[in-house]
Amino acid sequence: MTTAQLVAVPTALFLLVYLGCLAAAVRLLAGAVRLAAGVACAVVALLLAGSGWAALVAAGVAVVAGTRGRPDPSARVRSRAPESRHNPEAGRSEPVDPGPASDVCGQSVTGP
Repeated sequence: MTTAQLVAVPTALFLLVYLGCLAAAVRLLAGAVRLAAGVACAVVALLLAGSGWAALVAAGVAVVAGTRGRPDPSARVRSRAPESRHNPEAGRSEPVDPGPASDVCGQSVTGP
């Protein structure tokens, strides 16, 4: 592979991510900013189409990423924020001691 070919694929991947961000902006924003995002989205789509075969590689990566599904929500790392439980008798929420904190590897963590 030539250097130009090695640069083309990451460039197409970058353009694909940028296109996705602009598409989200078109969907989420309103007014003149939405219009500007739409124009920019069209320009980036043309740039991506102009990248030739590398755009096919980027599209393949997007298809694979889109078919993988979402991660299991129960696999998330537990938040270190203290939980609270509403105490109707006291009329307020009280913190609940979640027990000893642990890091990602399950090791006990000391300190705040």
